[in-house]
Amino acid sequence: PTAHLGLNLGFVATAIYDDSSTGAVTGSATWTSSDTTVASVGPTGGSAGVATPIKAGSTTITATYQGLSGISLLTVSGAALSSIAITPSPLSVVKGGHQQLTATGTWADTPPTTADITNNVTWLVSSGDGGATTSATVSNAAGSRGYLTAVSAGSPPDERGLEGDVA
Repeated sequence: PTAHLGLNLGFVATAIYDDSSTGAVTGSATWTSSDTTVASVGPTGGSAGVATPIKAGSTTITATYQGLSGISLLTVSGAALSSIAITPSPLSVVKGGHQQLTATGTWADTPPTTADITNNVTWLVSSGDGGATTSATVSNAAGSRGYLTAVSAGSPPDERGLEGDVA
């Protein structure tokens, strides 16, 4: 797979047993990166299999479980984030209603690549007219990032109210 700087990428390890059954072993496997200057990978536990891109290049990610290993080539793109789109657009939500928003980033690769960055941006809402009053709130809490709640009647949130801090 390809990862972009600033966006972690989770790998999954699945064991295939003698009886052809399978089981997820991501948290039990030991993970390594062949080039830790390109990407590091969480070795065990809660961070197991989560690769953190560091610089453009390629590295082999290895998962080892009960003496057996599986590998995947990870390419880290050095392309810059060129735009962020919010969907749905246009947005219409009744007072008291909710809408899950999605942020999609586009990178200046050739050809351009996209990824869902909903959980990697900081969500803000502006009134659309530059005022301090807004008609909606958007969550930044883990598990509900991008979840919009219409709190009063008014103009829909200005889509420029998304702060593009991808981290």
